[in-house]
This record gives sequence, structure tokens and C-alpha cells, in this order.
Amino acid sequence: MGAMWLIVVVAVAVGAFAGWRRHLFPGGWGYALASRFAAERGELAHARSKVRGLEGTARADESAARAEVAEQEQRYKSELRTRERLIASLNEPGTGKRLAGLGEVALYEHVVVAKDAKGVRHTLQLAGLGVEFEWSEESYYLYLVRTDGRRVRADYARVGVSPDEAEQKERQETRFTEKQVRDFADTVRDTAATENTFRARLPERLKKAEADLDRVREDTAAQERARERLARVQERNKDNPHLRTAREELEAERLKWRALTGKMPPG
Repeated sequence: MGAMWLIVVVAVAVGAFAGWRRHLFPGGWGYALASRFAAERGELAHARSKVRGLEGTARADESAARAEVAEQEQRYKSELRTRERLIASLNEPGTGKRLAGLGEVALYEHVVVAKDAKGVRHTLQLAGLGVEFEWSEESYYLYLVRTDGRRVRADYARVGVSPDEAEQKERQETRFTEKQVRDFADTVRDTAATENTFRARLPERLKKAEADLDRVREDTAAQERARERLARVQERNKDNPHLRTAREELEAERLKWRALTGKMPPG
């Protein structure tokens, strides 16, 4: 069974090859396959190959030039988007990434989010924020002081002050050491200082970012050079004397073949 299939496959392949040869060299099987017409077939095939090679080179050159144009346009757009995103982030920095947290207080790059003793959630800008620490017999207190003087208090139950350990476990209340709360207060204070510096430098950074955006927007030289190169390649391909000569030679070979066989071969 395997040998039969092999014979069939070989026969199909041979038939396809012969059919393709007859398409390239029309006029009958003899013209397509006989050795006495090998020279004529060779001249026609050579002329075809020369044209195909030159056409392929022309297409490759134009494709490369188009790719360069696309690359420069994409690079230009990417640089614009990068600078536009920077300006947007400077104008609207948002919360920034989360940096730390303790109890009901979460610290971000530009804000601190706190839930006070009444369960009210506050989002406070770090710029100008004051931080105070106090304590009582039962709790530590972190005060976040707004620029208008209003304060948000976060309570932290103290470790080791409950006389009834069973009651403490039942309430499932997290308790904190003085060091934990003081260290966190220092972290919030330091981050607020960093934010103050960021805000102070913001006008200068915005001015520079906007100037960079204008510079990038106006700098289209690379794109123009790529487009000019593409235009030159297209013009060269349009009037390529080598390709024109090769096509004329191919046409002459096709006419010779028609004179020989009565059939015009494909180009």
C-alpha cells in the first residue's frame, strides 16, 4: 500500500512539473521538455530571471524605505505620547503608588487615606500636611493636620494595657507598640516633606516638560528625510534603465519563442 501511494505521489509531482513547464514554455510537450530546445528555453528563462531579480530588488528597496517612514512616524508619535503622559501626570499626579500602611491609615506617594475613630474615611493631600503623635493609657493617636488646621485622628490600641486577655481576643482588636506608631508617623512626615519638595519644583518641571513637548512636536526632520528617501526610491524604480533594458530583452525572447512555436509565453 505504501509503495502504491509513493508511486501516486511521484506521478502527481511529475505531472505538476510537466504542466508547469508547458505553461512557461508553451507550444507543445516537445518545446517544453525536449533537449533540442534547451538553449531557447534557457535564454527565455534567463531573461525572465533577470527581470524578476531586478523587480525583487526594487520591491525590497521600496519596502525598506516604507518601513523607515513607518518607523520614524511611530517613533515621533511615541515620543509625543511619552511627553504628553508626563505633563498629564504632573498636572494630575493622583494618589501615586502605595508606600506603607498601619491600621486604618494607608500612605501613598501623594496622599494619605485614613479612617478616623468614627469610621469616616478621609483622603488627605500630603502637601502641607502636619503629623502629630499623642497617647493615653489605652491608645496611641496619630493626628494628620490639614493646612487649614483641621485634624484627622487615627487610633491605635496599645499593646499590654487590657486587664482581660479573654476580652481582648474576643474583640479581635489589633494592638500596636509605641515604636510602630512613631515609626509610621515619621514615615508619613518624611513622605509629606518629599511631596512638598515635589510641589515646589512642579512649576519648573511643567515648564520644562511643555518645552520638551513643543520641541518634539516641531522636530519632524527624521520623518521628512525618510519620506524623501522613499520618494527617491520610487522615482528610481519608476525609471530604472537596467530594469527597462531587462524587460525589453525579455520581450524580445518572448517574441522569438512565439516565432518558434506560434505561442506567446508568459512574461
